[in-house]
Amino acid sequence: MKKDKIQKAYESMLTESVYDKKMERRINKIVPKAEDAFWDVIAKEFKEVKTGDFGPGELHAIQEAMKTAVYRWLENNYPE
Repeated sequence: MKKDKIQKAYESMLTESVYDKKMERRINKIVPKAEDAFWDVIAKEFKEVKTGDFGPGELHAIQEAMKTAVYRWLENNYPE
């Protein structure tokens, strides 16, 4: 009986871990696409700007903020 509970808990942990990794890979794949689309819109609105330079720290902060936004959006909207 106790062994069954431990097995079920272990299986649940594995399933959640695999799910989290799949979701993380999925988010890491789509965020760069979303970032490109974001900057395309910005560039179209500011045609007078001819470069798109950012410091490495600033770019990393934007990318992390986008990932956080996706996670928050999913937390609030993903079907259970």
